Amino acid sequence: MATRSTIALEYPDGKVSQIYCHWDGYLEHVGRILAESYNTVEKIHELMSLGDLSALGNSLGNKQNFNKPEEDTCVAYGRDRDEIETEARTFKDFENYALRGQKEEYNYAFLDGSWFVKYGDKEFTDLGTLLKKN
Repeated sequence: MATRSTIALEYPDGKVSQIYCHWDGYLEHVGRILAESYNTVEKIHELMSLGDLSALGNSLGNKQNFNKPEEDTCVAYGRDRDEIETEARTFKDFENYALRGQKEEYNYAFLDGSWFVKYGDKEFTDLGTLLKKN
């Protein structure tokens, strides 16, 4: 069973882009990978350019076989399965993203240089703090 998540990036102009990730959205997987491998705006921007993901990996990788992907590599619906309309969705500001953005079991957002996560009935919480507790 999938643990769905979203990944968002707030840009300096206030706009927010968001993508979906189908598998392993929990803190110990997607959360840890985001904190360890996607910790700069440049790396996150590259990740967002893949659009919606089947799986998040430590490496962006190259186009690959969707059903037999390289280990620990991102698997993207658009790039790897040639699906359409999988691009990141962009919102004019954080408030608009919070109201209209896709919501899943785990929702990650890179804000002001740090990762935050919202899940369950919690508000956005610093991801690094949560990972240290686990």
